[in-house]
Formats: sequence, C-alpha cells, structure tokens
Amino acid sequence: PRQRLVAALRRASLAEQTTHYAQAIVAANAALALAATQHDPAAEIEAQRIAGRSHWWRGELDLARRYYLHALRKARALPAPDAVAACLVHLGVACWSVDDLAGADAAFGEVRDSALGRESPFLRAAALMGLGMVACARRDYSEAEGKLDAALRPWWETVTVQSWCQGPGA
Repeated sequence: PRQRLVAALRRASLAEQTTHYAQAIVAANAALALAATQHDPAAEIEAQRIAGRSHWWRGELDLARRYYLHALRKARALPAPDAVAACLVHLGVACWSVDDLAGADAAFGEVRDSALGRESPFLRAAALMGLGMVACARRDYSEAEGKLDAALRPWWETVTVQSWCQGPGA
C-alpha cells in the first residue's frame, strides 16, 4: 500500500512539473485518497499542495485556495512548521490571485513573523515578495519597493558570494 501512495505522489509531481495539470490533479487526488486511508498526513499535505498548484496554473483559483486551506489545516495539526510555512506561501499567492489582499497579507505576514521565517532567509524572502505584491496591488508603491528590495537581498547576497567564489569572468 505504501508503494502505491509513493507512486501516486510521483505521478502527480511529474505531471505537474511537465505542465500536465489535469493529470496532476487526478494523480494528486488518488494520492490524497491513499494517504487518508493510510493515515499519512504529510502525504496528504503534499498531494493537496500539488493539486492546489495545478488548479492555480489552470486558472481555477478558488479550487487552488481550497486545496491550500485543507493542506494548511492538516499541517497546523502536526509539529511541522516548514509545512505550515509552505502552505501559507501558496495560500498567500492564491489569495492575492483572487484579489483577497487581506487574506494574502495575513498569510505572508504569518510566514514573515514566524520563527522559521526569521531563521530561513529564503522563506522570509518569499513572504516579503508576497507582501510586496500585496502592497503593489494596493498601489502603495513605496512599501512595495521596500518589501521587494528586502525580498531580493538574500538572492543578491548569494549571487555576490557565488560570483566571488567562482573568480573573475564567472
């Protein structure tokens, strides 16, 4: 049974990565059913996120948001702050996509303010990028610029370090 669940998640992930979103949704829902019967909440969360992303790419934004909310509820029931943060980032994008700026602001803000958001520069960057998108949608361009600049800071620091390590002409 575990092998069937792993295979279903792999099919869903591969279909999503190759932009076969309808197939990804079918495979994710199959994985979700298997994960529920096997009491595997981590697999349920992953299947819900795959289905949510696939619906998002298809423009089915309310469905995407619904899957992300289910994943978030499941993640909050676990001692898994990384899963909660990932679900919140996806939920924030889905909320922003349907002009639910308050929902997006709350999701991205929770990630930014979380312990994990403070420890992980790239997770914090994702939250700040989302908050910058919300500020831009509200036409607060000064705040948007500040958030987006702060979001890009870890990337610029990484690029600068990598370029220095690689030497001239890298």
